[in-house]
Amino acid sequence: MKQLLFIVICLPLFVDAQPAAVDTHAWQPASLTLPTRWSKSVSPSNALPEYPRPQLVRGEWQNLNGLWDYSITDSASAEPKSYAGQILVPYPLESALSGVKGALRPEQRLWYRRDLAIGSLRKERRYLLHFGAVDYQATVYVNGKAMGQHTGGYQEFTIDISGALHKGTNRLTVAVLDPTDKGNNPHGKQTLDPKGIWYTPSSGIWQTVWLETVPTVYIEGLELTPDVDNGVLKVKANVKAAGKGYTVEAVAFSGSAMTGSVKGAP
Repeated sequence: MKQLLFIVICLPLFVDAQPAAVDTHAWQPASLTLPTRWSKSVSPSNALPEYPRPQLVRGEWQNLNGLWDYSITDSASAEPKSYAGQILVPYPLESALSGVKGALRPEQRLWYRRDLAIGSLRKERRYLLHFGAVDYQATVYVNGKAMGQHTGGYQEFTIDISGALHKGTNRLTVAVLDPTDKGNNPHGKQTLDPKGIWYTPSSGIWQTVWLETVPTVYIEGLELTPDVDNGVLKVKANVKAAGKGYTVEAVAFSGSAMTGSVKGAP
């Protein structure tokens, strides 16, 4: 019987991909209205570098935060041939730390672009591109091929880009539309005319972007339900697999001592 092993373990973090070279000296924050003691420590080399997900920590991943090319066009326009400058991801377009502190109107489209070098591709692996959040509607392209779209400014989403990657330099492009308070989208107190208690919009990528390498069969998500009275943790594992016949094993540890284990179907 095929089997998946779910186990709590610490691994070194790596992925067989190299970030594109960027000129970190070209970036400067825009004027800060409310600077803090942490503002001056932000740079393209440390833009939220930590592992972005508290569960399902895996060894093969790469943080894609940092400097991306950006441009703003009419919403009906195709990708521009040349870009306006660089933006520091994952800070919103309107923020000072993005280096832009610009505005995105409902009739406009915000474009992001960066290169990603892949040393080698493994057929037994899937390459997942994760976005912590993009406000509001994002379309993701890899090497000019549309790979997926997500609508919703507050949710994370994942796109399997394995089919579009090749060895060497790959181009990632993200196109964003954000109507802010001119549409039916949830936008909280964001407004295109901020004043009083109304806030400046936060358009575009505003959470970590990262690439993860996983096996062709992998645990996609976990639902963990504690039953404190009975001293039990109920585990439901959602498995991404092409076929059936897999078994999941969950093992619990207290320090280095195993305290319980269970096997079951995904």
